[in-house]
Amino acid sequence: MALRKGETLRLLLVFGLVFSTATQLRLPGYPIGLGEALLLCWLAMTTKQTSNWHSPEVRAVAIFVLSGALLLASGYNDPYPESYSRPSPLHDSLAYLFCATLAINFSRLKQIDAKQILILFLAAFLASFVLALLLGWVGHEWTRLDVFYGGERWQHLSINPNQFALLALALPFLSIHVISGKTEKVWFPFVVGVLGVLLGLYSRSDALAVAWTVGGLIAIVGLARWNNGKRKKNILILLILMTIGSVWQLQEKIQLQKPFPRSTPTPTPTPTPTQNIFFIVKAFLPCQPELKIGEKYQANVRFCLWKHAIDVIELKPLTGWGPGAHSGIDKPFIGEEAHNIFLDWASQSGLIGLTALAVYLLWLSIKLLLSGRYEFFAMFVALLVFSMFHYTLRQPLFWLLPLIALKLSEQHPAQQSVHAAGNNVLKRCAA
Repeated sequence: MALRKGETLRLLLVFGLVFSTATQLRLPGYPIGLGEALLLCWLAMTTKQTSNWHSPEVRAVAIFVLSGALLLASGYNDPYPESYSRPSPLHDSLAYLFCATLAINFSRLKQIDAKQILILFLAAFLASFVLALLLGWVGHEWTRLDVFYGGERWQHLSINPNQFALLALALPFLSIHVISGKTEKVWFPFVVGVLGVLLGLYSRSDALAVAWTVGGLIAIVGLARWNNGKRKKNILILLILMTIGSVWQLQEKIQLQKPFPRSTPTPTPTPTPTQNIFFIVKAFLPCQPELKIGEKYQANVRFCLWKHAIDVIELKPLTGWGPGAHSGIDKPFIGEEAHNIFLDWASQSGLIGLTALAVYLLWLSIKLLLSGRYEFFAMFVALLVFSMFHYTLRQPLFWLLPLIALKLSEQHPAQQSVHAAGNNVLKRCAA
């Protein structure tokens, strides 16, 4: 039976989002793969859909995107520090343009069945799991794809486990929302949620473990306000599996980390008043660039990247240095990312851009909190925690997952009064 246009659009969107992390399926040397192709088709097919360009979501995304674009252009046009080569801005610029277009396009669409998008998202993940098994395990000898990273960590169809971890992060929270709804097939979201948690833990992503621990605790607090006893058990099993598994994984990683060897402190010049804030922050980041071997000094590597990113920001604090990676393990400006959304973005767009990002994320968090959907707010907090350890601003999932959650919370009948009250509070604050 032929699909209707609305169903086709939903399929393109959700499968595009799920497969946007399938970086093993991208064309060699190009940032385009199955997920990106599907999302481009979705963009093209929605050009004539009914729009609401005056929605708060469109305005919020557009303000952040436009301010970021101006700051990135300004930073790129300024001269780079002598003796250093400016990183190529092409990859980041194209990724920002692509993700921003997706976010604005989704926000302006008037007729969106967010509930169906959510269920299809879970089905798309299940389909990607089957495809990953077929291509990366059963057919590994023919396809040269691999579902395991180093033979130990689950990476799905991604090049590394951390890309898959971003996809896995949302699955238990989305499953909880479907279970708590009116669907009769509770087993389907429950099974997909459990599968997502198990594979996420198998990816052994530290950032995911921290994110799930924080998000899981928030979700458990919200669960105490829910009354459906039978379905509450399914949700509780998911949350316990996610949270306890993450805590167990974290304590193993903490035990693995070696303490930093003592070194002779080098004299530090007294900072000027304008340098005080940067000096104080860097004082809490112990960094010994020579310690870069294996996972035992993983924390040290991250501290070095963060510290040198702050060095980059300190030299040009207002508008940043434009698109590209500006940090490094040994020193700043050697073309490595800080692996932190706030530090990477601030190094590119300055403290003004960081402020714009913070305001946008704060607006999203308040909207989700006031919607009354604790699972969506917990998911968003988990996404922010994950982004403290990875640069997620180039990922369509980071842009669209909160907007989908926001759209779904607005359409949820039981929460319409709460959402309306929340909007009134926001309007009074703005006034």
